[in-house]
Amino acid sequence: MGDNKNIAVLFGGANSDNYRSCRAALDVIPALLRREYNVSVFAITLESIWVEFSDLKAIQAVLAVPNFELSVESAEKISGATLSALPPTSMAEVDLVFMTLIGSPGTDGTIQGLLDAFGIKYAGSDMLSAALASDKSSLKLLLESVQIPTPRHIVISNRAWTRDPLPNVARATNLGLPVLIKPARGSNGLGITQVVKPQEMKNAIDVARTFDLRVVSEKFYKNARYFECNILEDSKNRNYLSSIFETKLSNGAEIFNFIARADVKNFSHTVVKNLPKETVDLIQDYTEKIFELLRCSGYAQIEFLLTEEDELMVVEVNSQPNFANDSTFIQTWEANQLSYDDVIYACVQEGLGRKTGLI
Repeated sequence: MGDNKNIAVLFGGANSDNYRSCRAALDVIPALLRREYNVSVFAITLESIWVEFSDLKAIQAVLAVPNFELSVESAEKISGATLSALPPTSMAEVDLVFMTLIGSPGTDGTIQGLLDAFGIKYAGSDMLSAALASDKSSLKLLLESVQIPTPRHIVISNRAWTRDPLPNVARATNLGLPVLIKPARGSNGLGITQVVKPQEMKNAIDVARTFDLRVVSEKFYKNARYFECNILEDSKNRNYLSSIFETKLSNGAEIFNFIARADVKNFSHTVVKNLPKETVDLIQDYTEKIFELLRCSGYAQIEFLLTEEDELMVVEVNSQPNFANDSTFIQTWEANQLSYDDVIYACVQEGLGRKTGLI
């Protein structure tokens, strides 16, 4: 089934999602082996050091350790690990790189651009698509240009904030409190704060700026419902849509930020079965349109909110979703009777059939 193709799994990352990427790699590696691919493994540590692993069993054993993070210290203890400041040249010899990277660098186009520069194929969207999807400020401009609704917002640039914070606090407050303050290129809910009083604004922006010097202030819609619809593209450029999942907050959580995600008691994910047909149709229509708008490839995860007034809005696009077998991305496909191995196989096959470079 693998046709002797050499697939490299690239995981880790110099960010707080390193452990989630490790968890996804733990599931992806055996899925590739079950499809009889030849698998090699590479990684990036928390300190941005590259690692090549020659002992597959050793790295699988380490990845199975709960909440494992790849750092220089932990990598040096793994049998067959070779550390380097630059990407290993052996990566250029593989047929495809399958990334489980989450967050920047990885989802923002930087690693994609590096692989493009060396003519290395990879699964998923190219440098431009990944960069646009990961940057909330750019994404919102694109959505507005094609009349796809997104929450009201303003962007606070680093220059504007450095020159004078006060006018930017006023701009953010003028959206109408409460608002959500977000890093423009954040992931996993990091740096997101709900602001309900004007005096909380500066501190919330400072928190967001620890993750990205460009910040988005976004109107908060009370009692909104949150949905996810995902897309897979096959090797013939045909798009397939997943079931629609709803994220329900509980236990007093009002926003799905890093704090809420840290405790499974704060949320649940369920397949949606009670949405009006017109809403389902609109979610599916927006999902396909956004995939084409950003010129994504292979797969993407689209997140929506539905206000109390039944207005559907696009919140985020993830061109590099979480590939762990218990992630919502995978669960939405399993609800469509597509197995975990089938999802990984589809992503690999699409990538193998695509040319390198910008699409």
